[in-house]
Amino acid sequence: MRLINVATGKLEEPAGSPEYAILSHTWGCDELTFEDMADDQVRTLSKYSKIRGAIEQARRRDIRYVWIDTCCIDKRSSAELSEAINSMFQWYKNAAVCFAYLEDLSPDTSPEVGLERCRWFTRGWTLQELIAPKEVRFLDQNWNDKGTKDSLQDAVSRITGIRKDILLGTATLGNISAAEKMSWAAYRKTTRQEDIAYSLLGIFEVNMALIYGEGPKAFTRLQEEIIKHTNDLSIFAWDPSVNGNTGPYCGVLAESPAVFRNQGHLQELSTTSRPFVPEFSITNRGLRITTELWVSTNVNVGPRGYFLCLSNFHTPPGIGIYLKKVGQSYFIRLSHMPLLGHLDNGNIHWEESVRLQTIYIANSHTSAADTTSLDGAVAGYPPLHFPIHRYLRIEDAYPRTSWDVFNRLFHTGVSGVSGFVGVICCHIFGDSEWRGPHQRVGIVVRTIDMECRVFKWDSNPQEPSILFGKAQKAPNVMSQAELVRFYSDIPPAKSIYWETRSAGSMGRRCEYRVCVELRSEVDVAISTAPVYSVRIEVFSREYVTRSLWRRGGVEAASWVHLH
Repeated sequence: MRLINVATGKLEEPAGSPEYAILSHTWGCDELTFEDMADDQVRTLSKYSKIRGAIEQARRRDIRYVWIDTCCIDKRSSAELSEAINSMFQWYKNAAVCFAYLEDLSPDTSPEVGLERCRWFTRGWTLQELIAPKEVRFLDQNWNDKGTKDSLQDAVSRITGIRKDILLGTATLGNISAAEKMSWAAYRKTTRQEDIAYSLLGIFEVNMALIYGEGPKAFTRLQEEIIKHTNDLSIFAWDPSVNGNTGPYCGVLAESPAVFRNQGHLQELSTTSRPFVPEFSITNRGLRITTELWVSTNVNVGPRGYFLCLSNFHTPPGIGIYLKKVGQSYFIRLSHMPLLGHLDNGNIHWEESVRLQTIYIANSHTSAADTTSLDGAVAGYPPLHFPIHRYLRIEDAYPRTSWDVFNRLFHTGVSGVSGFVGVICCHIFGDSEWRGPHQRVGIVVRTIDMECRVFKWDSNPQEPSILFGKAQKAPNVMSQAELVRFYSDIPPAKSIYWETRSAGSMGRRCEYRVCVELRSEVDVAISTAPVYSVRIEVFSREYVTRSLWRRGGVEAASWVHLH
């Protein structure tokens, strides 16, 4: 660490860990550089005034050294610049005192009033320079002492949105949620686009290589680095509407801190405050997370969709994001849905229809755009769609990792030579109100030969209920090869019959017939590419049986198609 000797005004690299003061300021167009410090006439330069002021402040406190970012770093060396930026938070933290020079604060202005108009509070780099040091002293344009961050904590907290316990150093930075930290930088700006990410390295206690020229990718890399070091899901608690996102989808990672501007209330989401904190990581498929997904099913009140809780697990609603399923275990974030928790959601009906499983979520806006069509159809493996039928209610589906409860379809994905096999458990009712007698039916579909088979669920010797019983514990308990064998053991029937009887000597006997057929068609509500559609038709006919001692005989009606 290179320091300025207060007595000589020269740069030195002293041995050990000497006491030093540090200067925080906003850069102008003509700042003193490392190269300027080698000039013997440096003290005669007008731009030396900041160095002179900082040295004088340190001398008054009997501090031998002072550090200033403009002239103590040789920015010609990319290695030195990278080391300095990655170490800067610690350098400010270790300083005996930080002098915050506010060159636009008039000596006649009260700090409680004037601080709010200072440019210093709008810059990205000065955020860590406010939080890291034990003591920050604010100086006006004439280098007069206007107070410390402790004595001015009310004004500073109001201006920055940073809690007082953080400013005073009584809160542990590691226990502050990622979303809250991001919110501190939401309104701050940097000259270089990459610096909005690099200026946050110390606050998040991470390190990363500096790549000037990468633009917004720097902030993406910062989030990925944060995810490697913490299991705090609030890193995903940002609002896409802040940036004016008008598209239907967005990535799970934010584009900038600006979208966290309303998340300052998400405090201390530590592992001890949450009953379940899932493991998650960034992969080449997106965010990989093992978790439970909740489903909002009330179409009349609030949003409807898959919901990933970011806090308060097992007890939604909490803070969370809405997702759409676009492939096998693959989801994308819906950008038109706000963060739940920003809505009046007390009347939304929730059900935990998707149990613990490993899913992937598109992690960037680029990958989000690539999944606007169903990935199965794009890849040449159309999804299996079950259209809505008034007399049918789906109870369960397997494999659940492929089932989309909202669009009522299987994402078939890459199924191999044997094709994709999916199993549906449903109830067929005698009327459209789902009342009265019904039959529990299983439907098995296979894409390789466009075949489907139907069976009475409770009478099947294969006991498919065991399949779903296991699935509750382990969604991937059966491989596709095992499902193919399961399909082969089902009798090749495309229709089934059953009857119901009413009590009494003059009884009514109703017969029902269910037929299933697999078709390839285009349903623009699902995808612009072809999908496999499982067409289910229900027919009924009624017999009226009279007692034999009266006239005997049976009267039967024709089959009626129940639409």
